[in-house]
Amino acid sequence: AALRGQMAMVVARGVGAPAVTAECAAAFLATAGLLIVSEPPEATAGRWPSDGLAMLGMGAAETVERGGFHFVRIRQERPAPERFPRRTGQPAKRPLFGRST
Repeated sequence: AALRGQMAMVVARGVGAPAVTAECAAAFLATAGLLIVSEPPEATAGRWPSDGLAMLGMGAAETVERGGFHFVRIRQERPAPERFPRRTGQPAKRPLFGRST
């Protein structure tokens, strides 16, 4: 609770479901903070839907490619709603968007 809304940046490897990663990161991010997630080169469009991210107070995902590495950059536009993140296991079991795998 003491870290809620305090981080300027959260960095994650893109091994989990995007919905789970975003939900867990959103509560840590300060307004205007950034979530940076490494992405596989074959990542498909729509993995980070704007409407799903908006539920978490986040803006649209921006894809970045640098030196053969792929990332997604997402800005926290407003504080994450207090109900997020949900209790352990719920983000993966009932993702806000996309598939659970």
